[in-house]
Amino acid sequence: MIKLIGVCLLSIAALATLGGCDLMSHTHCDDEILTQHRSPDGNYVAVLYHRSCANKTGLYTCVNIKEGPGAVSSQRETQPILTLRGFHEIHAIWINQNSLEITSTGLKDQRMVLTQENSWKDIRISYKN
Repeated sequence: MIKLIGVCLLSIAALATLGGCDLMSHTHCDDEILTQHRSPDGNYVAVLYHRSCANKTGLYTCVNIKEGPGAVSSQRETQPILTLRGFHEIHAIWINQNSLEITSTGLKDQRMVLTQENSWKDIRISYKN
C-alpha cells in the first residue's frame, strides 16, 4: 500500500514537472466573436466573445482589449480584462478614448467572475450589471 502511494505521488510530481503549471494548455477552445468596439482615437479595440472549451464543458464570456490600428506600438499587445463562467449577454461602450464601460448580466453573481481588471495601460474599465 505504501509503495502504491509512493508511485502515485511520483507520477503526480512528474506530470507537474513535465506539464508545467497550466494543465489547460492542451485543451482545445473555440472563440465566437460577438462584437468589437474601437476606441474613439482608434488606439484600442474591445473584443467581446464567447469561448467554448473541452467539447463545450467549459463555457465562458470574455472581453479582451487589444491595441488597434491607431496604436503607435510596433508590437500590438492584447489583454484579457473580463472572464465570466458561462455564456452571458454582454455589451461594451467607450465613454471616451481612455474609459470603457462593460455591462453584463453575468456580473450580478460574483461567483461567475473569474477575472475582472479595472484598468489596462491608460484605460479605465468600469462595470455594470
